[in-house]
Amino acid sequence: MASIVASSKLVGFPKKMAFNKPELPTEMHKKLEQKERQGEFKEVLRLSSRNTVKTPQAILSDAPTERISRKIDGQLANYVPLFMMLPLGVVTRENKFPDEAKLEKQLKELKAAGVDGVMVDVWWGIIEAKGPKQYDWSSYRRLFEVVQKCGLRIQAIMSFHQCGGNIGDAVYIPIPEWVVAVREKDPDIFYTNRSGT
Repeated sequence: MASIVASSKLVGFPKKMAFNKPELPTEMHKKLEQKERQGEFKEVLRLSSRNTVKTPQAILSDAPTERISRKIDGQLANYVPLFMMLPLGVVTRENKFPDEAKLEKQLKELKAAGVDGVMVDVWWGIIEAKGPKQYDWSSYRRLFEVVQKCGLRIQAIMSFHQCGGNIGDAVYIPIPEWVVAVREKDPDIFYTNRSGT
C-alpha cells in the first residue's frame, strides 16, 4: 500500500503525517517523493469522508503544487489565525479593569503558546451608560494597550445587547438605563418578533 507523506511546517503539528492512498499511481508517487527530497513538497490534499476506512485518506487535488515559501503577511498562505475569547466581564459593569496584572500574565502565556490574538466584547451598556453620546472608553482603551504590549492582536466585538440575566450567568451587563427609559415612553420603539419578544 502506497502512502503520501506530507511535511508540516506548522508549530504543534507532527513533523510527518502519512496518508494511506492505495490507488496512487507509481509514477505520481515517485514525483511526490522527488519533490519531498528537494524540499519543494506541498501538495494540496483533501480528506475524503466518503470512505469507511478508520484512517483518513488523502486525495490529490487538481490544484497546482505550491512552494512552502509562499507566504502572506509573514505567514503560510493557508494559515488560520487563532484568537481566544476574553472573559465577558474583563471590563466590569462599573467600567473598571480590575485584574490588569493577572490578565497581562495570562496574555503573555497565550502569546507563548502561539495564540495570535484575543477577542473581546465591547459592551454598549458600559461605554454609553451615562447618557446618549456620553462615551467612556477608558477601561477598554487600557485593556487594548495591555493586549498590544503582550504582542497580541485584538478583535473588538461591539455588543449592543444585554449580557447575562439568565440562570447561572456569572456576568450581568444590561443595556444603558437611558435606553430603558426611552422604551418606557414608547414601548413600540424596539424590534419584536411575532411572539412579542
